[in-house]
Amino acid sequence: MRNINKNDKQQSPSDVIAIIGLGRVGTLVAKYLLQIGSFISVYDEKAQVFQDNVVRQIIQHPNCFVLNDKNVRAMLNQIKFAVCSPGISPQNKVIKIFERKNIPVIDEIDFTSLEINRSALHLRHSSSRKSIMTLNQKSSLSGNDLRLLDIGEKRLLSPTIRRTKLVAITGTNGKSTTTVLLGKILRATGKKTFYGGNLAPGLPFAQALFEPLKYYYVIEVSSFQLERSFYFHPQIAILLNITADHLNRHQTLKRYQEIKFRIFAQQVAKDYAIINAEDNTIMTYIDKVPSRVVYFSRFRKVNGAYLYGSNLYFQGEKICSRNVIKLPGDHYLDCVLAAIAAAKILKVSNESIVKVLKKFRGIEHRLEYVRTIKGVKYINNSMCTNPTAGIAGLNAFTEPIILIAGGAEKKLNVKDYIDAIVNRAKWTVLMGENQKRLAEMLKAKNYFKFSLADSLEEAVRLAKDKAVEGDLILFSPGFASYDAFRDFQERGHMFKTIVNKINSESNSTSKYEK
Repeated sequence: MRNINKNDKQQSPSDVIAIIGLGRVGTLVAKYLLQIGSFISVYDEKAQVFQDNVVRQIIQHPNCFVLNDKNVRAMLNQIKFAVCSPGISPQNKVIKIFERKNIPVIDEIDFTSLEINRSALHLRHSSSRKSIMTLNQKSSLSGNDLRLLDIGEKRLLSPTIRRTKLVAITGTNGKSTTTVLLGKILRATGKKTFYGGNLAPGLPFAQALFEPLKYYYVIEVSSFQLERSFYFHPQIAILLNITADHLNRHQTLKRYQEIKFRIFAQQVAKDYAIINAEDNTIMTYIDKVPSRVVYFSRFRKVNGAYLYGSNLYFQGEKICSRNVIKLPGDHYLDCVLAAIAAAKILKVSNESIVKVLKKFRGIEHRLEYVRTIKGVKYINNSMCTNPTAGIAGLNAFTEPIILIAGGAEKKLNVKDYIDAIVNRAKWTVLMGENQKRLAEMLKAKNYFKFSLADSLEEAVRLAKDKAVEGDLILFSPGFASYDAFRDFQERGHMFKTIVNKINSESNSTSKYEK
């Protein structure tokens, strides 16, 4: 680790890349930059982060500077650009300082995609590779067959030749399932495929920097990532749906919608946009899409992928029967149709698509079957972090439902979710910081079939006591996890641990009774 001394030229190189946020994304970018010989400065507003073993290794490197609120201004003249983790708020004080000094702040998806494109060009031209790109608004990259394009007030660094295929997927709900499904389909073709990004559990896009070049990259991107993306250019961009979410960060629904549409911002006429034909919000902005539009719909025939009768089609060609799909709930058909549309654009055979669909049963924490105890099914839907996903979860099953719901608010309208609970839940256990608010809303609907829990374990046990054989206990919070957990993954793992504990107790009781 170097000490910052603005009067020491040797210790203050002129090409420093700042890393803001040292979570799983920031640490990968930092390690990559140090590996290729770059100078970096690192910042995280959480002091405990610097006790992590990986972070400690990074800051002990001689090419690494540690930034803090007191010394950041001393480094401003040396910092060329910053790579920011998606979870860092735009209101962060260091980001504000960089912006006032016109230091570009980009997301990891920008950085990683440009580096991968540069690697592909290097293989094609065998030109000497520089240690790192220089992202600024005054000069282009030299020696790598890149050109500088003017895009409104922004300037875009873009490769003239592509050797890889980049597919990006966003939407309020369903993007993780679509990412994994499409990744598996493309991998089934035999071509090297990386899939990840915002996906959790999964690999951040920056992990691809440490792997051999792939033919396909399938990347889930969130609104937090798109908010700071200015260079990200997928040849195929999928927008699944838009409903209100993350308004605690984006403030207004209009702003959230605009950010989601940034997935198309750098596309050109020869690229593809795959869009949900049944999403009125998306269709309102359809004229802003610069690329070729392909639709998907589970309600009617469209120019793209659709469900008609009991079969799935693409451009009039039958792909498979609906019975092939193992995922619960009609809403998952949107994910399947979007994945089919992308696969067919990439000229994947129906055989490869169907082979994966027959085996694909979803991903962890998304309507995940845990086990059946005494005739009662337990379903983990911890990824359900907004009311729209909560409604979809309730509608995915035909069995009587004992619902476990509640968590941290994100300034979202929950009226429709309350209506769905009243109509679909046999009993509801409320937990989390907003449980009392939800209880009052349910009582206003003359729904009194609920109880309150102080912990997740208490909630699961209350649900178990209300369930009878043939019922389904659905853990589908409908809200964020950070009121009591690190993230939705920790919350989901905790739910499964409790269910397995109950199963062990049940087995012990059964043996004793015998």
